[in-house]
Amino acid sequence: GVGGGGGGGCSTGGGGVCGDPSVLLHRDSSGFLSRQVVRHQELLFTRCMQELCSQVGAGCVERGFLMQQLWGAACGLLRAAVADRDAAWQVALDACAKERSAEGRLNGSTEQLRREVAELSRLNDSLTRKLMARQGELDARNSRVAELEGQIGCLEGRRPQELRAQLAEAEAALAAAEKSISQLSGKLAVANSESAAKERELQHADSRVHEVRSDAAAALAAAAARTPRPSQSGDLPWDVLSSDQRATVVRALRDGCSPEDMHRLLVGVSPSGFDLMPWFEQLAGSCRYLDPTRPGALAAHLAEVEADAHAHADFSESPAPAHGGEALLMVQKSVLRIDSSPRLLPQKSTLMRGGSGHPDSPDRGHGHGHGHGHGHGHGHGHGHSHGHGHGHGHARRARMKEPPLSARELHAFLRELLAQDSVPALQQYLPAAHTTAVMGMRNRGADAESVVCLLVGVMSLDGYEVWRCAKLAGALSACVRDGVSEIGGPITRALAVACTPTAARVQDLRKAQLVSRRRAAKAARAVELAAAAAAAAAAAASVSVASGGKRPAADAVAALLSQPRNTDHFTSLGADDADSAGGGGVPSVPSVLRAPGKVRNCRLDAATARKDVRAIWAAMADAAGAAVVGGGGSGSSSAPPHATLPEFLEAHFTRKYGRTAASRGVIAEAAYNLLAAAGAYGALGDPELSLFVRAFATDVEVTMAEEMERMCQMLLEALSQHDAHVNGRISGWMEKSALIDQVLMLHPHKSDAAIADLRAALDADEPSAALCKYMALFDEYDDCGQSVFSDVLRQQFVDERVRALQATEDALVEGASAEVSATHVLSAVRRAHPDLGADVQAAMLARVFGPDAAAAHMAAVAAGGKGVKGAKA
Repeated sequence: GVGGGGGGGCSTGGGGVCGDPSVLLHRDSSGFLSRQVVRHQELLFTRCMQELCSQVGAGCVERGFLMQQLWGAACGLLRAAVADRDAAWQVALDACAKERSAEGRLNGSTEQLRREVAELSRLNDSLTRKLMARQGELDARNSRVAELEGQIGCLEGRRPQELRAQLAEAEAALAAAEKSISQLSGKLAVANSESAAKERELQHADSRVHEVRSDAAAALAAAAARTPRPSQSGDLPWDVLSSDQRATVVRALRDGCSPEDMHRLLVGVSPSGFDLMPWFEQLAGSCRYLDPTRPGALAAHLAEVEADAHAHADFSESPAPAHGGEALLMVQKSVLRIDSSPRLLPQKSTLMRGGSGHPDSPDRGHGHGHGHGHGHGHGHGHGHSHGHGHGHGHARRARMKEPPLSARELHAFLRELLAQDSVPALQQYLPAAHTTAVMGMRNRGADAESVVCLLVGVMSLDGYEVWRCAKLAGALSACVRDGVSEIGGPITRALAVACTPTAARVQDLRKAQLVSRRRAAKAARAVELAAAAAAAAAAAASVSVASGGKRPAADAVAALLSQPRNTDHFTSLGADDADSAGGGGVPSVPSVLRAPGKVRNCRLDAATARKDVRAIWAAMADAAGAAVVGGGGSGSSSAPPHATLPEFLEAHFTRKYGRTAASRGVIAEAAYNLLAAAGAYGALGDPELSLFVRAFATDVEVTMAEEMERMCQMLLEALSQHDAHVNGRISGWMEKSALIDQVLMLHPHKSDAAIADLRAALDADEPSAALCKYMALFDEYDDCGQSVFSDVLRQQFVDERVRALQATEDALVEGASAEVSATHVLSAVRRAHPDLGADVQAAMLARVFGPDAAAAHMAAVAAGGKGVKGAKA
């Protein structure tokens, strides 16, 4: 041992191992020593040498220091060797990377060369094929050339003189054919010109026919508008007005004045209720001839009108009004021959067209009284003639030209002018007296709309120009104090009756008679249905009986409809899941019908219930369309796709009334009242409400509403086609037997009892005729709905669907098992409905098992089989 027996030395025997075997040589994948391992061993050896140097230094300091210096030099050499090893390793890596890059480029070049070789081979094959094709064409052309040479040789053997003779004959025949063609062309041109002339004559005749028809229609409309009115009663306004005023009122109403505007004129108030009487005589219609492009021209025009009015008053020895609308009206009457008495024939009295014959006809009436004005046209009209010659009529007619702006355009201009609230701006267009009057109205609190209407001469925008009958202004102001509140009341209704033609009154009476007949027929049918429901005491009319917990919605509807409707509140069917759960924990009351305590009975009428049901059907259709477009449940409703009616009703009312605790009672109240009204009126024969109750009870699908409307539309189209085929046009009338035949053509499986019900309903709608107006059968009125025939037809449609579904369900129950496959469904459908085709069966399969099962069924039927097997539900 070295260093004595201190135990600190290094022994070569025993348990210690020194020398090369103690160095762990670890190489990486490249064959080089691992840098981490060498570094670790260097650290270990350094610590060992430091310990040895410290032990040696204890005996001899110089020897220990020397050993430490030597070990440091050895470590430096080791680090240099390791650095050289790293450099060599990096060089080797770079060489390997360059070699791989070169190999990649070589491979890419090789692949590019292969592709180019393949492309060249393809081009070579294509050129070879083209060459072969061209060679074939060349051979064919060579054979054709040989054939032509043979034919030429044959032709050369013939005689040239015969060929020339044949050619001359052919040329002569060609010349004769060309001559004949030219002659035929001339005849064809003449025929075409004659045909064009006849076509023009036909078009002219057609246009004349259309004109005559339009004139006849206009004459009929005018005659209907001029049919006699009922005599005026002794009530307001007729008992206050004089005979001349009554005649003027009737004439204005016939000429297009609305009853509301006439009422405002008689009481002298504007649409906003402002009193117009202090300014009516001066300002009414005074700006009708205002020209915005000529400021100041209105004053000159009004001066001419006033002078003309004075001249007319002096000539006819009658007093003349002094200002504004009255002066303008006097000149208008003398020029346009406006008659203030009622008449039966239409007479146009506008600024451009007089009531006497042609618009350009001169005044030829002489003396006072009724005369005829004859012109170049073919019409004539009655009027008061005050002129004795031609000069005055022509002069006045020249001055009363067409207004530069329409009433609506003038209304907008004057409203903008008054909005400036500037006297100088008004004085640019209006005379000083009129400007003072306008500002006086504004200072008295008149709104701009009232001032503008008075200046234009109307009582409402686009209304009748009341300055034509300015003498009626304020005729009722003495007896009617609060004129604004009376607008739309008895006086307005009396004026509306006075302007209603007899033809319109007859139509109203016919409509009222139809509604009354429908009400009576529906009341009788409701009595019959109530008697039938009373006879069948075990089941509620039009509603599915309770299902014993299998269908919660049906049980809830049966419980709700069993409650009396004449009470003020409904009894709640349950408040939450715990209260409404059955024995198995399944809720027996839909969420939309859960409410705490009692629910208020609003007693909805049939029209309101029908309107609400249609709104729900429309919302459901919109949600389904949005879900199809959005690709899932992204519709307008929060209900899930393919939701039942109770689920959708919950989402619909939640979206309508909110999702708060307070809205819970409102939702339940709306659902209770709607279902109660639908059940009650559906039991009395309303098919739409009956269908809604059945859909809520899950007896039928929610798409039945759309199918029912489509069925009615198809029937109406079939009836229209039959009507057009029989009568040559759509007359709207048809024999009752033919109508029933058309129904049977669309629904051939109706029973005798159903046909008898349809005949009885048709007789109830049209009791005294063999013909019926079939289009009116589907017209709807808010108070009584459609006809009895339409109700019976639609109710039969619903009942037939319910019976069909029940028959299918019974057939399924007979072979019920744990799983129901498409084969079971098809067998049940065939047993219940043996007359259904393969397409209807496929549609049923698609509803239950999806389109794949339907496609497989159609493929099996096409292959000769009976249908599909497989898909289970």
